[in-house]
Amino acid sequence: MKPAQKQARTNGQSNRRTASRRSAGWLLLWGAALTLMAVSAFFLFTRRGDDKSTGTPGPNASASRVFSTTNTAAPSRSPLQDPNFKIPDDPVQLLNYGTELMETGWIDEAVALYSKALRQNPDDEEIHFNLAFAYAKQGKTNEAIQEYSDALKLFPDYVEAHNNLGNLLVSQSKYPEAMEHFAAALKVMPDNSSTLNNLGKCLAQQGKMKEAITNFAEAVRVNPSAAEARYNLSTAQNRWGNAALDRGKFGDAIPHYYAAIQAMPDQPSAWNNLGRALALQGKTSDAVLQFNEAIRLNPSFVEAHCNLAYAFLALTNTDQAVTEFNKTLRLNPAYQPALQGLAKAQSAH
Repeated sequence: MKPAQKQARTNGQSNRRTASRRSAGWLLLWGAALTLMAVSAFFLFTRRGDDKSTGTPGPNASASRVFSTTNTAAPSRSPLQDPNFKIPDDPVQLLNYGTELMETGWIDEAVALYSKALRQNPDDEEIHFNLAFAYAKQGKTNEAIQEYSDALKLFPDYVEAHNNLGNLLVSQSKYPEAMEHFAAALKVMPDNSSTLNNLGKCLAQQGKMKEAITNFAEAVRVNPSAAEARYNLSTAQNRWGNAALDRGKFGDAIPHYYAAIQAMPDQPSAWNNLGRALALQGKTSDAVLQFNEAIRLNPSFVEAHCNLAYAFLALTNTDQAVTEFNKTLRLNPAYQPALQGLAKAQSAH
């Protein structure tokens, strides 16, 4: 992919400015097993789907490429060691060459060019922005925060700088400061899906799930193809459903699982958890459908196989229960809920 001129590519940050009584015993055992199966995965700092609707950068530079891009693998030797390459003095060329180096993994070299560009032109917010991103790639978070801050002093409405700085502050658990920057970005660009998603992650990490879901949902509304926002919306709804299930609020949990599935139909955990909630309400036949869908999406889903086995046991379909318990144990021979359930099923023969 060609980089935007006067702009570094990013990875994970914005990169453009701008039952019956007969079965009651089985259900009791099953209910105990089901409580072990909550989903624990949640949000990652690195974004997987990048929104491309955040505006346009400032004036594009017209410098031509000097590094080959026909092979995207990084060369074995730094391009700056090429005897045919002379490091320019022009800050725009330095910025664009630094971007090409970033694309091929030469981050230290990119930092060197960006730093030289900054010495030539310390009042260019784009140079501060690209240097900040490079520092973040090096793990130099404090330096990156300083450069993003300097970029914002020069251009207070720099949406991507607010967004990226907010993400770095979240990584340091500085949530109030991060939220200030996300709010500033949204004031300039209210329909920025990336910022809405990042604000949602910030809220979720503070346990503010309702507000997080609102922002994830808005991010998906303005950009239905925003993959990470859609994933986060589904996961947040799934997690909220689990919290309700843990409190015994089965009816409250079910709408959240349906919402999780609507946001991301191919997430097996949401189908499995919906099955759990339905089973605990005594709607075992309906639960079987959900467990089967979870297994269709992930044939190696141990918990879903085990839950399906318990559902068959609750429906007094002992043979199918034994089959599913054995499938579970082939996947995980030491899985205690399946070992216990299989013993119960075999004793019922």
